[in-house]
Amino acid sequence: MSRLNQNNFLHLKRIVGDSDVYYAKRGASVFFLNQLQDERWLNIRDIGRAEAYYALNKWNEAQIIKLYHLDSLVWGNDVLDGADKKGVHVFQSLLNSNLFALFGEDLVVEDPATAEFIDLTWSSQNFVD
Repeated sequence: MSRLNQNNFLHLKRIVGDSDVYYAKRGASVFFLNQLQDERWLNIRDIGRAEAYYALNKWNEAQIIKLYHLDSLVWGNDVLDGADKKGVHVFQSLLNSNLFALFGEDLVVEDPATAEFIDLTWSSQNFVD
């Protein structure tokens, strides 16, 4: 995938429909969603402990966008149950196509007007076929 410049990245975030800037809280678990042909598995990593918040989808070299959020995610033999954790939020790096997820309780959103961090609000997502 070719690299995007900052303007194109911001435009793409608007198209995706979520222009909020998400930050992971110190010590949050990041669930990397790996796939090789039909096999799927999780790698779990700690975001770090040096900073209070780590920017996810703010303009940076990784070019991360938020794809979607839901109550729970089944990935291979694993289930990420976020119903009581403010959901499961899935992001993708456009630089290398890596997918990863975090629980909503481990995320905050930056208020663009005040540059303050706000905890996510959550209501259960119910989808009907």
